[in-house]
Amino acid sequence: MTIFSCYVFLIIITLGGIGVDVMRHERDRARLQGVLDRAVLAAADLDQTQDPKDVVMDYLTKEGLQDYIDRDTDIIVTPERSGEENIGPLGYRIVEATARSSFPTQFMHLSGIETLNVEAHSVAEERIGEVEISLVLDVSGSMNSYNRLVDLKVAAKNFVNQMSANTRDGDLSISIVPYATQVSFPDSVLPYLNLTGQNEHANCLNFSDDEFLTTSMDLSRERERTLHMSPWNFSSNSYSYDKRSQGQRVHYEMCDDGVRFEHPHYETDASVSRNNREILLFQKDPNEINSYIDDLTAWGNTSIDLGLKWGAALLDDSTSDMISGMADGSETATIPSDFADRPSSYNSGDAMKVLVLMTDGANTYQGAIKAPYREGPSTIWWNAQEEVYSSYNEATNKYFWHHEGIWQDHAYGAQPGSEFDVQVRTRVCNGYGCWYEYQTQTKEEGGNATRLDYVELWEQTTVRFVRNLLDDWMGGSGANNWYNSVVDWTYNNTKDQRVRAMCDLVKGPERGVYIYSISFEAEPAGATLLDYCASSDNHFYKVGDASNEVTIDEAFSSIGSSIRKLRLTQ
Repeated sequence: MTIFSCYVFLIIITLGGIGVDVMRHERDRARLQGVLDRAVLAAADLDQTQDPKDVVMDYLTKEGLQDYIDRDTDIIVTPERSGEENIGPLGYRIVEATARSSFPTQFMHLSGIETLNVEAHSVAEERIGEVEISLVLDVSGSMNSYNRLVDLKVAAKNFVNQMSANTRDGDLSISIVPYATQVSFPDSVLPYLNLTGQNEHANCLNFSDDEFLTTSMDLSRERERTLHMSPWNFSSNSYSYDKRSQGQRVHYEMCDDGVRFEHPHYETDASVSRNNREILLFQKDPNEINSYIDDLTAWGNTSIDLGLKWGAALLDDSTSDMISGMADGSETATIPSDFADRPSSYNSGDAMKVLVLMTDGANTYQGAIKAPYREGPSTIWWNAQEEVYSSYNEATNKYFWHHEGIWQDHAYGAQPGSEFDVQVRTRVCNGYGCWYEYQTQTKEEGGNATRLDYVELWEQTTVRFVRNLLDDWMGGSGANNWYNSVVDWTYNNTKDQRVRAMCDLVKGPERGVYIYSISFEAEPAGATLLDYCASSDNHFYKVGDASNEVTIDEAFSSIGSSIRKLRLTQ
């Protein structure tokens, strides 16, 4: 019995000792594995410029584990590069490492096992696959304040360089949607749209409310083309001007007309194209993209909804026919042929889709000309020689000659050379004093009257100017009613609703687009809206807030790092 008890005791001691050896083995293995995991993750990071093998060795050396790995045989880096050469443009890095050690057993040697081997194996990969990015950038007038536009340009260019340097050629496409009151698109888009209305100088769309309930953009749908016009605040004389006598178009136009200005809104050379206010579609050359960013200018109101609509449409395969047509490899192609199959479908998994939405303000408002004032003959006549207007009153079938303040049965200049009488207030004097009398004076009609169609009228004359012209015989109330019948306004409440609806769709599970949003010193309403749009709290950046000292450059840099997929694969 005593002998048996001794055997049992020895067995218990042996099993306990084996357990101790096993726990020591697992402790050392877990420590070695943890250090190795951290090491390969750091080494695979595309942002770091050191030799990945050196990074792994440095981690293990700091933990006193450097003797358990051979730098040359146990660390494999793909692609096989080192140091600065390992930075792009392949767009991925894989680091694989194996570390081995052993320790003498304390109890298991009793059974013939003198040592236990510890091995750790880890693989980390950072890779940018195919990526489609829409940069939706606010270029409204407030971006001229506090150096915002300058700072945005620096940050956006750094982002482009960061993404391009770490992506294989042909994998990364970047579209830029600059938005203000409206969004302008290049002439190359025109053949793919079904538009009504004329505008020889600018390309913008008047979207219907229902189009903000979908991310798609039906190219066959009939849409209004935004007219070249300036409809701004009818209660302010600042917008009551006429450019017709100078042969120029109105400035502060609703849709940017592509003319280069030395100072915003004042033409100096109408032959010089200004494409930096138009959408840049699916480009990959960082030099070309950065040159475009350098030329951005800021002015106008804020329409986040329109920028978002275009940005989302360029990630939706409903526009694929347009993009493939513009990337057909011909001499007239405006998009690299690499992107002929973009935008990819949401469910294909072919590309990661990213929308970066930035504003420094909040939605304001925009105007559009209503039917029937979008086309056809207007009720306004122009006499170029005399530089005078006549307007027609359908109710009385009479024409008001604004420069004379009289009604006639035809527009001034419609019967050149004919005579007409006007009453002239004349000062009369004799030996007893002076007084005023109205005397009849006969004048001869000069020049030629031309009836303006509405497209011509709005191109060179502001809506406010015409309103003031009609005030001559309609009176203030009548002229205001006329103005309200001409201009259709979309205000911030509607725009905010559109943005929220669009963001819900874009970042929803059916599409899986990542929305990063940047509130750049924006007012609370704009910041709240962009916070709502972001895919998560980590996708929202509040730049310039007192509680958050993140710069616009740091925000874009963080987005670039987030787009990459750094992960342990083994």
